[in-house]
Amino acid sequence: IIDYISTKNMTTDSAFRYLDSTIDLEECILYFAAQAYYDNMDWPGTNIKFWRDRASKGKWRWIIIDLDFGFGLYAHGAFEDHIQFMFSTVETRYSNPPWSTFFQRKIVQNPVIKNRFINRIADLLNSNFQTSRVVGIINSLANRIAPEITKHRTRWSIAGENTTKLTTFAQERPAYLRTHVRNYFGCGSDGKISVMSLTGGTVKLNSLTVRPVDSPFE
Repeated sequence: IIDYISTKNMTTDSAFRYLDSTIDLEECILYFAAQAYYDNMDWPGTNIKFWRDRASKGKWRWIIIDLDFGFGLYAHGAFEDHIQFMFSTVETRYSNPPWSTFFQRKIVQNPVIKNRFINRIADLLNSNFQTSRVVGIINSLANRIAPEITKHRTRWSIAGENTTKLTTFAQERPAYLRTHVRNYFGCGSDGKISVMSLTGGTVKLNSLTVRPVDSPFE
């Protein structure tokens, strides 16, 4: 695959068909979109795992692991431009040397994959990564382990409240990420789509399925 994308014109339909036949593109795009949201600064030069079924038509898929450097750990915040970081041709930190960004730089040269990547980020910010949902999950997990946290702090003489840093990241990240995508890909201004479906079927919007229970959806 690396040999192919190193030598072929990636903007063509044939390049898309080749990638689609060797890679699970939906999972691949989801993987890179998620890393962009998390701002995983210990990647892509490290912590890379991928696999495929050993069948004649087995497709490559990625495994997302080791996200402890994400969500603004170690003084980084929601403002970090991970889109520029993951597509950079110049190493800006130890974790994004050019060899590690080459694959994603090449595949987004294909207009179909580029548009799917952009839309998948938009879809995630309107669903899984909505601030209210992410903050709710953070709080539910924090509440579950709250009794252990008190003992942990006493045992190791630790002070401070780290969930605030997590929730702040979740609140601020969507606006920053939209700006990063817009700037890198020249997307122009945001658009708004309103969906109202009170009875009956569903509405397909990119990778999202809007059901009557989701209405009104914007």
